[in-house]
Amino acid sequence: MRLPSLLALLGLTALLSAQAQTTGPDGDADAAARRALYAQCGAVEATALPQGVTVGVYRGTLGTQRVTLELTRGGGEQLSEHPDRYSYDRYGLDIALTRGRPTNRTAVYALAAVEAVFTGDGQVARGCLDLSADGTGLRGQWRSPDGRTRLPVTLNRVDAARVPLALPSSPGLLNLRSGDPYTFLKLDRPWQKVTGGLKEPLTGVTYPRVQGGSAALNAALQDLQLKLVTSAFDCRGGYGTNLQNGTDFTGSGTLSWQSASLVSLHEDAQYFCGGAHPDAYTSGVTLSARTGRPVALAAQPGAVWPALNAPKLQALYLAAYPSGGDTADCRDLLASAEGRAGDPLPYELYLTRAGLAVWPNFLPHVALVCAEVVTVPYAKLRALANPAGASFRDLYPR
Repeated sequence: MRLPSLLALLGLTALLSAQAQTTGPDGDADAAARRALYAQCGAVEATALPQGVTVGVYRGTLGTQRVTLELTRGGGEQLSEHPDRYSYDRYGLDIALTRGRPTNRTAVYALAAVEAVFTGDGQVARGCLDLSADGTGLRGQWRSPDGRTRLPVTLNRVDAARVPLALPSSPGLLNLRSGDPYTFLKLDRPWQKVTGGLKEPLTGVTYPRVQGGSAALNAALQDLQLKLVTSAFDCRGGYGTNLQNGTDFTGSGTLSWQSASLVSLHEDAQYFCGGAHPDAYTSGVTLSARTGRPVALAAQPGAVWPALNAPKLQALYLAAYPSGGDTADCRDLLASAEGRAGDPLPYELYLTRAGLAVWPNFLPHVALVCAEVVTVPYAKLRALANPAGASFRDLYPR
């Protein structure tokens, strides 16, 4: 079970819900709360950017700290976009900005953005950004709502396409540079070497690289790490909406199999992104050692074990599931109809030296304690394998 791809959207939805116009008995109260939020910064709500200020990514300084800021087409009003946001380069955590304009209506060229967070008392302003266009950049100040702290802000527009790559070129990195330049600028920095791989320095997410492996394979591993790092940023920052609640994300990839034709690994993450409880998942990834492309292990034509479908996997999983102790409730859940569903396959799979590792990805959060990784020996799977497959001799040399 991967970290839900809608994690970012859910965090954004929470922010937009607090800003959105509503109808009915609570509409007046919501509007009053929004007005009070903007009033803390001497501003009123606005969706359009002021004259001279354009959408895009900007880099520069806030006080003495390096920062990156993004202004979007809708300021976050469109669910397909992030809200306006910025981050300190040394941390990389997003801080959401709600767009406004100064109460003084004659200041048509000024953007008054509110740095808002949720607390037990609702949404409050933590900082106020007053920005105006200055050539192709932005100039102004960050100030606390009480005005006691004021820091100069100097930002210059950045064309990410002209920024040299600090990481090896890969499809995912190039897609980030063109499609999400703000995130690209956060991630495109040298990563730390660790045993067997690399660690992204801001999130601590580690992922393997294959010594002597093809450029395509290691590019694919980098792109998988980029996705995991982006999930970590989304979770830990929460788009600035709930920073005080201790959100956290720890993730890594671990190489478990390497042969002439296949590389396999498992991805593990533990996270708390708001809500009632923390969560976790394990995900299996198997790639072609030559091309870096994903290789299917089961339940479809061309897979390593094309005849290994969900019902057979469920039977093999239950046979290898740890016995002893109070496992009856877990076995009932694992033997349920969800474990026999076929599309998508309700198990994460990856190769190990001992056999095929299987992890159930269909269990609800409250039952994750039952989700053990079990290993099915390759000998038990031989009759289900494709003997003409490119990887058959790697798994069954004799």
